[in-house]
Amino acid sequence: MLLGRPEGEVSALEAILGVTREALFGWASDTVAAAAHDQGCQSDAATCQRLIDLTGGLPLLVLNAISVAKSAYDGSLKQFCADLAQSAHTREVAQDFILGRVFDRLPKAVADVAETLSLCDAPLRRTEIQAYISSAGGSDQANADRALRHLVSHGLLQVFADDRIKLHDAARAVGKGRLLLRGAESVKASRETLRAVVQKSLLENWHPAKLSLFLRLSGEVGRLDVLVEMATDELFHEMGVWPEVEALLSFPGRAVKRISPGSTLSILMRFITCPIKNRILQGINNCSEEATFRSLNEIPRQSLRGSALAKGVRVQLLNLGNFILG
Repeated sequence: MLLGRPEGEVSALEAILGVTREALFGWASDTVAAAAHDQGCQSDAATCQRLIDLTGGLPLLVLNAISVAKSAYDGSLKQFCADLAQSAHTREVAQDFILGRVFDRLPKAVADVAETLSLCDAPLRRTEIQAYISSAGGSDQANADRALRHLVSHGLLQVFADDRIKLHDAARAVGKGRLLLRGAESVKASRETLRAVVQKSLLENWHPAKLSLFLRLSGEVGRLDVLVEMATDELFHEMGVWPEVEALLSFPGRAVKRISPGSTLSILMRFITCPIKNRILQGINNCSEEATFRSLNEIPRQSLRGSALAKGVRVQLLNLGNFILG
C-alpha cells in the first residue's frame, strides 16, 4: 500500500507511529492462473510466475497486465510478458502510469540509481550494490548511500536479511524501460558491470537466484560460452532460463551476425538432450551441411514430447538450417 507513496516518507511514518513496514508478496501463481483463465488468456505455470516477477504479484498490476494481454496480444500472456520484460509492450500498463510518475518525481541522481538497479532481480549485499552503482553510474559511496535511503523511504527498495537489498519487482520493469533510453552501449556496459559483481558474489556466497541472474546476464552480454559450459548441468535446465537463451539464438537475427553458424550449432547441440543429440549426430556424420540440416526434419516429434527445451532447440536448429541454405 505504501509502494511509491507521493510524499516518500514511509520511514517517517514508521518512526512516528512506532511500527515496521510489512512486505506484501502479492498473488501466488495459481491465483494469477485463475485470473488469466477468467479473462480468456492462455498461460502456463512458468508464464504466471514470470508475470509475478515483473509486477511483484500486486493484484492491481497483475489484473491490468492480463487485461492488456487479452486486448493487445490476443490473450497470449507469454508474449506480453516477453515484451514487458524488454519494455517493448505495445500499450502502457498501470506500472507505467503509476510508478512512472514516481520516477519522474525522484531527484535525477536517485532516479539514475533506481534505473541502474533495475537490471538486478536478485537481492545482493549492500556493499555489492554500492560497488555496482559506483562502477556503472559513477556515483561515489556517499551519494549512492543517499540514493538508497531515498528509495527505501519511497518503498521502492526492498531490504532483506543479512543487509541484502533489491529494487521492488514492480519498479524494475519501469526502471528498465527508462534505462534502455540511455542507449544499447550504456545498457550493455551496466550489464557487464553487474555480471562481474554477481560472479564475485556467487564465489563468496552461492545462491540459485544469483546464479539465474548471472546466466541471463552472460547471455545478454554475448558470453554464450558460459551458457554452453552450463548446458550439460541439470541445474541449468531447472533454472528456467531457456526463454532468454532461445531469444539470443533466434534466426535470422542479431545473434547470427555475432556467432558463426558452426559455433551456433555447437551451442544448440549442448542444450539438447542426449538421445535426441545422438540422432542428430548420426545425420551429421559424413554428410554435407545441407543434408545435415535436412536430416533434422526426420527427428520424430513424439521423441520430443515432454521436453519444452528440446522442442525449442529443434526449432532453432531448423531455423539455422534454413538460414544457411538461404
